Amino acid sequence: SPNLEVFQAFTKEAADIGAVLDRVAERRYGKAAAPLARQAWTAYSEGFREYPYGGLYSGPHHMGPSNPLYLKPTGYKATMVGLPYDDLRAWRSIYPTPVWIGQVEKVREGFARGCGIWGQVAAQTTGAVRQEVTRELGLFRTVELHFASCANQARFVAARDKLLAAADDAARAACRAELRKAVRDELATVKQLLPLAKADSRIGYESSNQYYYIPQDLLEKILCCRNILAELDRAEARD
Repeated sequence: SPNLEVFQAFTKEAADIGAVLDRVAERRYGKAAAPLARQAWTAYSEGFREYPYGGLYSGPHHMGPSNPLYLKPTGYKATMVGLPYDDLRAWRSIYPTPVWIGQVEKVREGFARGCGIWGQVAAQTTGAVRQEVTRELGLFRTVELHFASCANQARFVAARDKLLAAADDAARAACRAELRKAVRDELATVKQLLPLAKADSRIGYESSNQYYYIPQDLLEKILCCRNILAELDRAEARD
C-alpha cells in the first residue's frame, strides 16, 4: 500500500516528507496525476486530523452504516472493536455529544473533499492504473460514508433519548422530526455504500476480526431504517 511505502522510506533513510510523497504518488499514478493525488491525500489527512480520539475502539465507525438503529434503548454496552450498539456515551467518551458529532463531520468533510479531487486523478490515468485509482476511490468513499453514518447514528440516539424524556406532544413531535431526518440521512448513506461493498470484497473486512459486515448486512439496515420510519409514522398518528 502507499502508506507502507511511505513508512518504509522513513525507516531506510532520512527523507523530506514532500519529496517522499511526490515520489510515491508519481510512481503509482504517473507524472500528470501525481499533483492531484497529493492534493487528495492532503484533504484526507486534514479531515482525519480532526478525529475525536476518546472512544476509539467503542464507536460505530467500525461497522459504519451496517450498525442497526434502535428505537428503544438496548441497554447494551459497546464492546471493544466489536458491536457499538446504541451506546452513545461510550462512543463520545470525553466529548459532549454536539462536539463529537461536529468532529466526526469534519472527518467526513475532509474525505468528501479528497474524493472530489480523486475523480480528477482518474481522468489523468489510463489502463490498469485507472482501474486501481477507481478501486481506491471506492475505499475513500467508504471512509466518508462510515463517518457520515457515525454522525447520523449519534444524532438518532440523542434525539431518541430526548423523545423518551419529552413531556408534551409538541416536544415529542419535534424529537420525531429529528429522528426522521437522522434515519433518512442514514438510509441514503447505506444505499450509497451498498454498491461499493458489492463491487469490492475488501470493504467491511478487517484482518483480526474478519468481516464486520457483508452486503446482506447493509440490506438489513435498509429494512431497519424503513421500519423505524413506519414506526414513527404510527406513533405520530396515535398522538
